[in-house]
Amino acid sequence: MITVSASTSAAELQAIIDSAPAGETILMGTGTFEFNETIVINRDDITVMGTGSGATTIELVGNARDGGAFQIGGVIDVPSYSGAFALDEPAAEGSLYLHLADASGLAAGDHLWIELENTPEYLDSIGDTEWREDKPLRTSMVEVASVHGNTVRLTNGLAFDFSTIASVQKIEVAENVRLGGFTVESGLAEQDPGSFTNVSAAFDRSNVISLSGTSHVKLFDIAIDNAPSNGFTFAQSIFLDASNLTVDGAVNKGDGGNGYAFQLKALYDSQLVGLEAFDTRHAVLFASWTSEANNTIQVRETNRDINFHGGDDHDNIVTVLSSERTDLEATYLSPTLFVNDEGTSYGAPTNPHANTVTFDTVKGTNKSELLVANDSGVEFHARAGADILVGGNGSDRLYAENGDDLVYASGGNDLIDGGLGTDVLAYAGDRDDYTLTRDLSGRFVVHKAGGGYDIVGGVEAFRFADGTVAASTLTNLPTTYFGSDDADRITVTSVHDVVLSGAGYDRIVASSSYVLGDENEALELVGDRAINGFGNAGNNSFTGNDAANELFGFSGDDRFFARGGNDYLSGGDGDDALYGQAGNDRLFGGAGDDLLNGGSGADTFVFSAGRDTVEDFSLRSGDRLDTGLTGFASAAAFLAAFREAAASGGDTFDTLGIDVDGSGYHVEIRVADAHGDPLVMALNGATLESLLASSDWIV
Repeated sequence: MITVSASTSAAELQAIIDSAPAGETILMGTGTFEFNETIVINRDDITVMGTGSGATTIELVGNARDGGAFQIGGVIDVPSYSGAFALDEPAAEGSLYLHLADASGLAAGDHLWIELENTPEYLDSIGDTEWREDKPLRTSMVEVASVHGNTVRLTNGLAFDFSTIASVQKIEVAENVRLGGFTVESGLAEQDPGSFTNVSAAFDRSNVISLSGTSHVKLFDIAIDNAPSNGFTFAQSIFLDASNLTVDGAVNKGDGGNGYAFQLKALYDSQLVGLEAFDTRHAVLFASWTSEANNTIQVRETNRDINFHGGDDHDNIVTVLSSERTDLEATYLSPTLFVNDEGTSYGAPTNPHANTVTFDTVKGTNKSELLVANDSGVEFHARAGADILVGGNGSDRLYAENGDDLVYASGGNDLIDGGLGTDVLAYAGDRDDYTLTRDLSGRFVVHKAGGGYDIVGGVEAFRFADGTVAASTLTNLPTTYFGSDDADRITVTSVHDVVLSGAGYDRIVASSSYVLGDENEALELVGDRAINGFGNAGNNSFTGNDAANELFGFSGDDRFFARGGNDYLSGGDGDDALYGQAGNDRLFGGAGDDLLNGGSGADTFVFSAGRDTVEDFSLRSGDRLDTGLTGFASAAAFLAAFREAAASGGDTFDTLGIDVDGSGYHVEIRVADAHGDPLVMALNGATLESLLASSDWIV
């Protein structure tokens, strides 16, 4: 490692870089370095780094303000080519192979620049009517992995389809360069963030950090304060790995290619994360006279736009975590996302569907916004304008605010507010795929067939795949109730009402038949009508009223308290506890090891799968055992087998076995069902003698 102090001049640092051996690291110490000329790193295998953006500072003076702090590779738009090749066969987008007429002179590690001229047919195909320039948009930069005869295997896939007339050239690159760990200050007077003018022609299109003709470059921890014009420009490069780069302010922010925080010009197969851009003209700009493809970009924070200026950009993924503007900035800034999708004199149209741009937190502008959510759960404030908001699979908060807006619903539990204007909320499915309700404040609550719900206000129409419904026509809707984090007791008035439980244990009180939702825990039936209750896959608690109820559990370990009336209790799967209490009840444990207690009255216990126990079997009360699910054709056949098993000592028997405990007041009966699976029922309170003496206990 070579360590240099802050007293080192730009010329001295340049000489050290040029003469350093491959693989060397040059460490710029703490303090402020003064650059009066641009440092050019047009070589391979070297690291130039400071001790951190908060400790090492570079101040630009003189020519360095025009030329920038660092240039990696060559001059932008002046590539260095050596050797030309011809395609022997067409090559498809994404292909990792080139078949050349003659691959002589190529070796693994070389880089190729491929371009196909613009034709009227091609420009027509992308909808270009204004630009019509001869600067090729179908370009690709690739690395050679190996050469076998005239077949070249590539490290990265082609960005476009190329016919045999495409130009193939070897491009000289600077590779394996690492740069970072410092702050660059221009020393220039800060300009009004809202003034999009050029202060000095000397700074026209200047770049503080530029890459051109590079491969496998790593940039890290670089902050640029008040750039003369552009912060970073990445041109004709592949495999860039950039992280934690910040541009705060620009002096020149007028037209003509100035004031961009991050400019991409023919960048491919690169990953940029942790970008920040403030008070520039644009945050991330995809240049208009080139095409960029297959890049992944994460913007951590910005108050400026993502801008596709033009060109055949495709398969770029941009994720913006925070894009927020003040109320004043919202009045003069361009939309959060701009795509030149129609074409202009400065750029051919970009297909708005060819790239993916998603946002997390947005405070937008007064222009018309197109905001697409990522899947982490977002918050959008679109402000004024006719906006389009697209939800993600997380739980989103979408505020369209002013204007006539269109909101696309999606997965998750979302809060959607159309605000002022005539707003439409669109769903992908048919009307019958959704259950529309209202909450207690009058807002719509839309329950989605695939799960999740939307709380909706300020929307004038719902658009479904099979038609549009005016919100004003949606009257007499059921109610959705929301539980709190405490234990709630929520009374519903309709079988169609929905309860969304909170973190506490919620009890739903119903005077009509009711089905528990997926989140609900307990159901209590009230009133004097014979109504029914249905559970869910969780562990539910059921309480009946004094009329005849039917209560059904499903999965889970459920508890039933039937109260009065002649009730039917069905446990379903799980280890359930069924208490019939008063009345002549029918108790069916279902699968699992269930506890059955009939209470007072003549109760019937159904032989079912698992090992069930009847706590209070009483012949005197008229309790009975339903053997319909056993393998016996009739109650008489079951009784005959029972008596035969008792006569044989109750040990083992082909179809029925009996165990009696020492006290004599516990009889366990083992049988097989029609499929041969075992069923076990233990009768507490019964003796073998009493069961043998009667046949009334079997049905």
